[in-house]
Amino acid sequence: MMTNLFRVNSPYLTQDSLKEYSNDIRVQKFQVPTLIIHGTEDWIIPYSESQLLYQNLPNSVEKKLVLIKEAGHNNILSFNQEYFLPLSDFVQKFK
Repeated sequence: MMTNLFRVNSPYLTQDSLKEYSNDIRVQKFQVPTLIIHGTEDWIIPYSESQLLYQNLPNSVEKKLVLIKEAGHNNILSFNQEYFLPLSDFVQKFK
């Protein structure tokens, strides 16, 4: 994200040097149920990032990805049903 979205470049910023900070690598260690909610029109953090996280979660973890059609980064909460229903279901299931 740092290099793609913010165009930060340096010879010291390589995939290997950023690996320990990379969310897709970090989620591989998750051991708890995980819900990812993302808008398909998010231009700040593309929803492909949420798909990458979901794919990298261990198969042993209960996981769910919810993509909200037409939701962006700053208006996703206005999609009440699409956002809060899966969130509520997830919380109820794992409380």
